[in-house]
Amino acid sequence: MKEMPEDEYIGEYLKTLEERGYSRHTYCKAGVSLRIIYTYVKGMTGKEGAIDWSRTGPEDLESFKKHLAGLGKSAEMIKEHIFKVKHFLSFVEKKSGRSVPGLHNVKSNPEGIENYPEEFRNAYFEYSQAVIKADKPKRSINRIKFTIRTFFRYLTEERHLMKFPDIRGADVKEFIRFLMDLNDKEGKKLYSTSTVNIFLTIIRGFLRFMAKKGVCMGLADTIRCVKREDYLSKNILNRKELVKLFSVKAENPAEFMMKSVFVILYGSGLRIGEVLALKFKDIDLEKKEACVFETKTNKERMVQLGEAACEYLRLYIDCVREHFNDEVGTKIHKDDDYIFVSLVKSFHHAEKICSETVNQYLKIFCRRAGIKKLITCHCFRHSFGTHLLENGAGIKEVSELLGHEDLGTTERYTRLNPEHLRQTLLKYHPREREGGIP
Repeated sequence: MKEMPEDEYIGEYLKTLEERGYSRHTYCKAGVSLRIIYTYVKGMTGKEGAIDWSRTGPEDLESFKKHLAGLGKSAEMIKEHIFKVKHFLSFVEKKSGRSVPGLHNVKSNPEGIENYPEEFRNAYFEYSQAVIKADKPKRSINRIKFTIRTFFRYLTEERHLMKFPDIRGADVKEFIRFLMDLNDKEGKKLYSTSTVNIFLTIIRGFLRFMAKKGVCMGLADTIRCVKREDYLSKNILNRKELVKLFSVKAENPAEFMMKSVFVILYGSGLRIGEVLALKFKDIDLEKKEACVFETKTNKERMVQLGEAACEYLRLYIDCVREHFNDEVGTKIHKDDDYIFVSLVKSFHHAEKICSETVNQYLKIFCRRAGIKKLITCHCFRHSFGTHLLENGAGIKEVSELLGHEDLGTTERYTRLNPEHLRQTLLKYHPREREGGIP
């Protein structure tokens, strides 16, 4: 990370982030945002000495937004920088005891939708309201909004289209290629095939919504999902890797909480969102089961946690989580309290931790364990399903444990280990057992 400016508040703020258990990724991104605004403010004022951050007003943040836009930052990136700066100013306000005007009555436009044609803007807000009324999860709503903004940016900047009637099937097909060809600064693909397919599913839903209003008729039917590569086999943790990973010692309470999450993920096959959404009322450690709410199907189901997962949960709840109570302002465990909580002190109540933070800690654990695979929390779910099938579990039972509605989804795991399939053939086929065909 580049050298930070010598500013008392910035230094103390970053040190506080580190002490509270924020990931290195979050820490570095906050540092980047603060370095940019520090340089900007110094350049604008031209004054020597410390910056009086408590005097930061709404007009300063608006001016900073324009500065970021002038640097070529995208609307999403501008939104992220402003969020980081506001979080910092909130810290300054509490530390100094003085109100920071820039935190109050600021009308920000993080979505950057004002640059698109009025017809597109109206459709965007109308569809956003329809999605919100459908009671979809907040994360899904944000993804839908981001995808539609990406689609509008493509239509206006790449295809120079300003009205819905001008959109043709060829434009939609080219949008797929546009997504597949996007690269990051290092030249790597920006979106995986599965992410592109999520984008296409969202756009298909949006176009069908517009078709009901008499525009974009038939365009939704032109969208075909991209054939996915076999990514599952690359992300399965084998037994040796799991032993190495779970042998890594947690060096502080935050890391023990994360390790507890990893054990539960592999011991139950749950999705990371389902684990992080668990509350005390949802678990029964005596029966070793939990009630989870599936965001994909909007249904509740009972899941088995497993012995190891329950042992870690007991230890975490009884000994470790108490350490976080002072951090998040709660003194007792309430039924509606989240089990795994964020360490951000500004929250008045225990808030659940985000999956991105857990994934960052997983990278740290993998590095310590010497695992070089690109592992995410969802890999525990793939490993869970694969290992159950390898040890003789029936596909229907595995499908039920994973919460799959379609057996075809579970069947993917049977194609991951050809050697296991070969051994199964040798063990169970009568001709193979008898020595083959004479």
